[in-house]
Parts: sequence; C-alpha cells; structure tokens
Amino acid sequence: MSEANDEVMQSVQAVLVSEAEHSLLDNEGKNSMSLFCLHCNCLILRPNIALFVKIEKELPTIVRSEENNALELLSDFWLVSDMFQFENMAFSKNVEDMKYLACAECDIGPIGWHNLIDQKCYIAVSRIRHQ
Repeated sequence: MSEANDEVMQSVQAVLVSEAEHSLLDNEGKNSMSLFCLHCNCLILRPNIALFVKIEKELPTIVRSEENNALELLSDFWLVSDMFQFENMAFSKNVEDMKYLACAECDIGPIGWHNLIDQKCYIAVSRIRHQ
C-alpha cells in the first residue's frame, strides 16, 4: 500500500510542478513575468524575453563569499539569446568556456551562466524571483 501512496504522491508533485512552470510561461514558452534578484529585488529581465528550457547543469551553490565548493544540479532555466537584453546582470571572469552570472546590484550568485561558445545565457528558475 505504501508503494501505491508513493506513486500517487509523485504524480501529484509532478502535476504541481508542471502547473507552477506553466504559470511562469506565456503562449510562446517565454517568461510571462519580470525576473528579480532574490536578495535585493533588482530587476534582471523584463517579461517575454527568455525561453524556458529543461537542461541539467551543475552550478556552485549561492554564497556571499569567494569560498564555494558545493555544486547543485539544476534543470529549469530561462534561456536568454542576447546578453544585452538584461536590465542588470554581472558577468564573472572566464571559467573554461563560460562565465557565471550574478545580480549586478548585490553581486550574489551564481544565478546562471553565459556560454562563451554560443553566446547564450541561462538563468536558473529557482535562483530568481518572478513577479
């Protein structure tokens, strides 16, 4: 009986996650709301610019100091095809073939990364606020 309950709970959780994702999307799969920093409320991106994508990427956990060894596997991202579409965004120095992204106001991050090969930016859905 517990296996059946586990399956029902997983199904319910999948539906809730799916509904939450869809409330963030417009008809074209782009962000329906503005994106803000979780820590200082700085505007990062206006609505209808970033495309929702599911890819797996390990990013360092958010810290306020330079020391950070822990990684977090994330899978939900906003894809921004042109870095000049951001309202406020800080870019780190090159780290292999990418740059980490952080809030330009408080410099807390990483909230995503900039791919130096294809010049696209990815913002972690869980590391920003939608409003």
